[in-house]
Amino acid sequence: MPHDARSWFFVAISVVGLGTAHAVERSEVPEKYRWDLSALHADEAARATARPAFLESIPAVVVHQGKTNSIMDEIERIYARGAVR
Repeated sequence: MPHDARSWFFVAISVVGLGTAHAVERSEVPEKYRWDLSALHADEAARATARPAFLESIPAVVVHQGKTNSIMDEIERIYARGAVR
C-alpha cells in the first residue's frame, strides 16, 4: 500500500472512531462485549493487580509514537532493494 494511501486509511479510521470511543472500566462493559482475558490473567483480581504496572509502562511505548511511518518506509526500501537484485 503506498505511503499516502496508508496515511489516509489511518486518518479515516481515526475520524470514524472519534465520536464512539471513550475509556470505561471493564466492569462497565456488558459481559458479551468483553474480550476473554483468561489467557492473560487468572481472574479479575490478577488483572487489577497487573493494571498499574501496565499503565506505568505506557510512557516507554509513547517514545515510539510517530515513528511507524519511518519504519514502514524503511521496510519498503529494503524490500525494493531486494526485489531489484
